[in-house]
Amino acid sequence: MHVLKKLIKRNKLFVILSVCLTLIANLSQMIYMLYIAKLINNIEAGTTIESSLILILCLFLISNAVTNFFNHYISRYTSEKMAHTLRTGYMRNLLHTSIEATPSAMDSGTDAAHTMSVLQNELAQANSYLGNNFFEFSGMLLTGTLVLVFLLFQNVLLTMVFTLPTVLILIYVMYSGRKLTGIVSATMDEKEKMNRIAFGLIHSFPIVKIFSGEKFCMKSYEEKLSTWGVHATHEGRMHAIYNSLSGVLSKLPLLLLFLCGGFLVLRNKMSLGTLFVFLNLQNGVTQTIMNLPSHMARFKVFTVNLSRISIL
Repeated sequence: MHVLKKLIKRNKLFVILSVCLTLIANLSQMIYMLYIAKLINNIEAGTTIESSLILILCLFLISNAVTNFFNHYISRYTSEKMAHTLRTGYMRNLLHTSIEATPSAMDSGTDAAHTMSVLQNELAQANSYLGNNFFEFSGMLLTGTLVLVFLLFQNVLLTMVFTLPTVLILIYVMYSGRKLTGIVSATMDEKEKMNRIAFGLIHSFPIVKIFSGEKFCMKSYEEKLSTWGVHATHEGRMHAIYNSLSGVLSKLPLLLLFLCGGFLVLRNKMSLGTLFVFLNLQNGVTQTIMNLPSHMARFKVFTVNLSRISIL
C-alpha cells in the first residue's frame, strides 16, 4: 500500500478535486430528487405547481449534467496522471538500480527475467486498473455511503427495511470476496512462475543449448502453463457463480422496499414523493454492495501488483 500512498501524495491536488466533485455531483442529485418528490406530492394533492419549482428543477437538471461531466473528466485525468507517475517512478527506480548494481548483478538472468515479468504483467495491469477502475471503485463507495445517510434522514423505518437484507448480502460479499482473493492470488503466482521460466530460458538459451536442456525447460514451462490454465479457468468459473448469485440477491431489497413503501403510502404514513426518492436512490446502496466482490477482487489484484513494483 505504500506505493499507492506515494501515488496519491504526488497527485493529491487532483485526488482532492476528484473527491470534491464526486461529493458535489451526489449532493446535486439528491437535492434534485427532493424537488422531484415535492412536484409529485403537489400533483397527487392537486395543488398548483409554481413556476419557480419548475425553474429550480431545470437548474438542478443542468447542474447534474455539468457536475457529472466534470466529475468524470477530472477523475479520468487524475487516473491517467497517477498511472503516469507509476510508470515514470518505476523507470527511475530501474535506472537507479542499474547504475548502482554490480557488473555480476547486471548480467544476472534472474534480474532480467524479473524486470520483464514486472513490465509485462504487474506494471501493465496496475496501469490499466488506475486508468479504468480505481476512481470508479472509490466513487462507488462514496456514493453508496452518501445515499445511505441521506435516506436515513428521509425515513429511518423504510431505510432499515431495505438495508436489513444487505446485512445478509454483506456477509455473503465478505465470504465470496475472501474466496476470490485467494483464487486470484494463486492464479497470479502461477503466471509469474510461468513467465520466469520463459524469460530465464530466453536469456540463458546458449547455455541451455550446450547442455541439451531444451526438452527439460519446455516440459517445466508446459507444466506451469497447464497449472496456470487450471487456476485461470477456476477463477473465471468462481467469478461467474458468485456474481450470478449477487444478481439474484440484489432484487430482494427493492422488492421489500416496494412492498413496505406502498403499504405506508396507502396508510397515509408516507408521501408518494418520498417513496419515489427511495425507489430511485436505493440502487446506489444495493449496487455498491452487490458489486463489492468483483471490485474487491480487482482491487486486491491491483494492490498485489503494486506490492511487486518499486518506484522512486
